[in-house]
Amino acid sequence: IPEIGVKSEGVGRLTVVLMKNHEPQQGVRLSIRKDGRVLGSDFTDGTGSAGFRLMHGDYECIVQDRSRQIRVFTLHFRENNQKILIEL
Repeated sequence: IPEIGVKSEGVGRLTVVLMKNHEPQQGVRLSIRKDGRVLGSDFTDGTGSAGFRLMHGDYECIVQDRSRQIRVFTLHFRENNQKILIEL
């Protein structure tokens, strides 16, 4: 039950942008994980971007490309509307 007058602090939108050789990567699956739990998954759009609504903190970003290769990157999400660029 939400409490009236209580502001949720540390929540915001994180945008992850995937690039390879300075080109945006479309259609790549991203998953955001914290403490071993997957909190959200999305596919990158035409600009190489995928967005997530998260609490501020440290996360793992699991990137699975079209060849099914999986890479894991550590993300530090500190401010609302933050963009993090990952170069593959």
